[in-house]
Amino acid sequence: MNSDPDKHKIIRDIGFSLLAEGKVIKIRADGYSMYPSVKPGSLVHIHPVTEDATPMPGEIVAWKRESGFVVHRLISIIKNDGNILYVTRGDSCTNEDAPIGAER
Repeated sequence: MNSDPDKHKIIRDIGFSLLAEGKVIKIRADGYSMYPSVKPGSLVHIHPVTEDATPMPGEIVAWKRESGFVVHRLISIIKNDGNILYVTRGDSCTNEDAPIGAER
C-alpha cells in the first residue's frame, strides 16, 4: 500500500485544527502499544481538552507529535513552578514516554 506523505500531512493537520476548534475527531488505531485495551484497527474518538474536562491518571489520552497522534494511558501529572507535564505509557510498553506539555 503506497502512502502519500502530503496527503497524510493534510489529514493530520485537519485533525489538529478540528481539535483546536473544540471538535471531536475519530482515528483508527495503528499498532499494538495499547493492546489489549485498544486493538489495531479500533476506532478511537479523541475529545479536545477543556477546563472542565482535564485528563486524570489512568485515563487514555492522545497527544500530538509530528507524525500524528499517540494514544497512550496517562500515568502521572508533574506540576513544577506553574508548568504542567504529562507522562504517558502504552499498556503493552515497558517504558514511559518522555513527559509532554499541555500544548501537545
